[in-house]
Amino acid sequence: MQKTILFILLFGVVNFFIILTHISLYQSDTPKLSWISMIAHGLLLVIFPYRKIFKQKTTR
Repeated sequence: MQKTILFILLFGVVNFFIILTHISLYQSDTPKLSWISMIAHGLLLVIFPYRKIFKQKTTR
């Protein structure tokens, strides 16, 4: 349980810093990079964490 809470907290902090990176990229000379990074971030949000957090435990 503590490992899951720690993982969720770390996940939230990392996402916060990634969002700050998107904002700084959008305000730079090439704002198209922010759109590319937002799409990649969205795909990673869908693929990565849900496999590890919500594993189904099988009992036999």
